[in-house]
Parts: sequence; structure tokens; C-alpha cells
Amino acid sequence: MAMKALKRIPKRQGLDVLARALAAARDYNADAEAPWLITRIFLFGSMLQPVDTVGDVDLVTEVRARYPDEDIDTLFCRERKRLEETAPSRIGSILATAQFEGPGRLQRVSPYVSVVCRMGMLDQLRERGEPCLLIYAHEKLPEADRGEAAANLARFSGTI
Repeated sequence: MAMKALKRIPKRQGLDVLARALAAARDYNADAEAPWLITRIFLFGSMLQPVDTVGDVDLVTEVRARYPDEDIDTLFCRERKRLEETAPSRIGSILATAQFEGPGRLQRVSPYVSVVCRMGMLDQLRERGEPCLLIYAHEKLPEADRGEAAANLARFSGTI
């Protein structure tokens, strides 16, 4: 199914969309029932280019199990039970549902949010020389990561 192209938006409006996506990540991570954590979010694409308008807000997310000591079978059994109670039609894609539920919430913030949650995507972007900016680091990550993300986001926001 082809998606209809969106009208380009001012970069300032893209920054508002980005703020809502980051709020959605914090909300998702605050849900103790969610099986995964969004640990890092990187901004890339036209938002980092010297342009006045953008087509979307491109994000790469890193996701990990909320309870890293829990084995994968236990994690999926717990998630399956939760889905049976809340969204039985989604059981068929339990792996995708579990792993991409958090990033999916970011994408639902706005049609202008484009989220990539794929192993190695960040490395691929860097290999192509595309700038990627860490703009979110979960509170369980080291202070250096959180500080870098906060500084990058503040510096980036101040340039628009």
C-alpha cells in the first residue's frame, strides 16, 4: 500500500513533533508493564540539515528488555498473557509487537514521525556519513550518556 506524501513542514514544527515523540518515549518507559525499554533515541535526516522545511522527523531507537535477567521465553510468555488480555488480535506477531511496541508509540504521535528500530541501522547511517545525534538516553543508562543526550537536544533545539 503506497503512503500519501506529506506536505513539508517548517523545521520549528518538526521540533514540536520531536518533543511529543520524546514525551511518548518517556511515557512508554514509565509503564512498568511494558516488556521493553526505549534506551536511546537518535535523530537523523533532514532535521539535522541546514534547511527551513522537513518532510518528517527521522529517529533511530535502541530497545532492550526491561528485565535483562529474564530469559526470552519468560519475557514472551508474559507479553503473550498481557496481549491475550488487552489485544488478542495482535498475538500472531508477538515478537514484532513486543519489540516494536515502544517505538510504535513514538510513530503514532504524528504522521511526521518516522522510527527505525533495526539492529545495525545506526552503524549503517554512520558508515554512509550521515549525521546522527543522540537526543534521548534512558535514566538507567550512565550519566555520561544522559548528559550527552540532554546537551545535544538543547544545542539542537537552540539552532532552530
